[in-house]
Amino acid sequence: MDRRIQLLQEIIHNPRPDSSVLHELAAFTHQVKHHLATVTRNGFIAILRQFENGHLTAHEIKTWANHLLERNDIGFEFGDEGVLEEVVFLLAHEDIYGMANSALCQHIEAMLERRENKREPR
Repeated sequence: MDRRIQLLQEIIHNPRPDSSVLHELAAFTHQVKHHLATVTRNGFIAILRQFENGHLTAHEIKTWANHLLERNDIGFEFGDEGVLEEVVFLLAHEDIYGMANSALCQHIEAMLERRENKREPR
């Protein structure tokens, strides 16, 4: 189980995982009772910033988002159907929402900022 978690963490934090990581993960079933790894708000923003700084392409962001969405053993910080899963879906479906670009990333960060502000006690 530890190796599987390591592999999941690799695809969460590395938008360019080695093909051997993806191949090894494919050997594990997607059916699990609970998530084994989680995409966090801060980790997600770190990936967006790599794109905004020119270290990732729009295609790499889309591929990364698809890797996350196809796994039932990966969860999202704000839960199923939460804002993180929504923005990953948005990035994965350029045919619906368009290619990732700076304006889209700023919009996503604003969505995540609003979500973070809702969590703070008043």
